[in-house]
Amino acid sequence: MSKLLQPDVFRRATFWPTGARKRAHDAMVFGGLIVVSLTLTAMDKFDLPVTVAVRTNVQDGLSPVLRLATAVITPVVLTARDLSEWQSLASEHIRLREENDRLKGWQARAQALERQAVALNDLARVVEEPKLAFVTARIVTAASGPFVRGALLDAGRDHGVRPGYPVMSAQGLVGRVAAAGTRSARLLLLTDYNSRIPVIIGAEAVRAVMQGDNAPLPKIAYLQTGAIIKPGDEVFTSGVGGLYPRGLRVGTVVDTGDVLLIEPAARLERVDYISVLFFDSLAATLADDEQAAETRASLSKRLTPSWPTSAEGGLAR
Repeated sequence: MSKLLQPDVFRRATFWPTGARKRAHDAMVFGGLIVVSLTLTAMDKFDLPVTVAVRTNVQDGLSPVLRLATAVITPVVLTARDLSEWQSLASEHIRLREENDRLKGWQARAQALERQAVALNDLARVVEEPKLAFVTARIVTAASGPFVRGALLDAGRDHGVRPGYPVMSAQGLVGRVAAAGTRSARLLLLTDYNSRIPVIIGAEAVRAVMQGDNAPLPKIAYLQTGAIIKPGDEVFTSGVGGLYPRGLRVGTVVDTGDVLLIEPAARLERVDYISVLFFDSLAATLADDEQAAETRASLSKRLTPSWPTSAEGGLAR
């Protein structure tokens, strides 16, 4: 029996092992595919008539198959997309429900604090601040003039707009009216170099002055000694100086790495419609009187006749 097995053992030993033979076969197939791919690429590059004909026939032949595959796969893709959206909507619903619960808690606290504030105001007999009237108009375009960060408003004195009036957007303070004409007004934005706004920062109501420097983020200047502010603190107008009413939202303190700046709440580059607050402050009155005086002086200069003079300095006859 051992003699009968010897030829079989010899024949097995003369061939490559199964793993080595498979690897060699795969290498040969891979090399052949590379050669075929390079050949087809070169033929397509030269745009030979044979290549164009073959490509056209292949496309025509595969077109029904691709249409059928698209018809079968499209519902599957849409169904998978709908399932993904449903999952997203479910998670979003859970998040919104949790957020709504938190907001209900804050609403209850706010209502309690509001009742407490009303009771304290009644007890202290605090004089309430008058509600401000306003007019809403559209910003026409950026205005050229003595102010770099300015804009032109499509409303003027005929609409009640006066120099010095604060200007607000839906998000926060934009600036103030620098000059008012009959039907238009020029605005001084809070980022302008000439803008100085007294503000209070954070829960401790730290007093400071926000100063523009023609950059997107105005800086904090004239901060009181020992004051501590941090990124994320809200910034509001303080009302000091009477230029702006107290409590207008200005922005948020941000850390740029070098210095603390204020990011305006209003997106000044995207503001379209704004509201002008009819806040008759002393500064607004002075600005209005100054503009009226300049207008009268310019008009008087244009109307005053200029007599020609002789070479000796007297009137020409």
